[in-house]
Amino acid sequence: MLYSTEINSDFLPQLLDSMNGGFNINEGLIAFIVAIMGFATTLVSTLVVMQLFKNNRNINQNK
Repeated sequence: MLYSTEINSDFLPQLLDSMNGGFNINEGLIAFIVAIMGFATTLVSTLVVMQLFKNNRNINQNK
């Protein structure tokens, strides 16, 4: 949201014009969608990193 409000103030109106397919979309909905995407990315990244650092407890069976 920092980019769309401070750096490029024309970004959000252009985005809303290109996305609006008859829906009532405003800045709050865009912020909510970005937040949900961030939470989902954080959750998936956490699960992946947990698998990378997991201890292996399999018994080594050499035959």
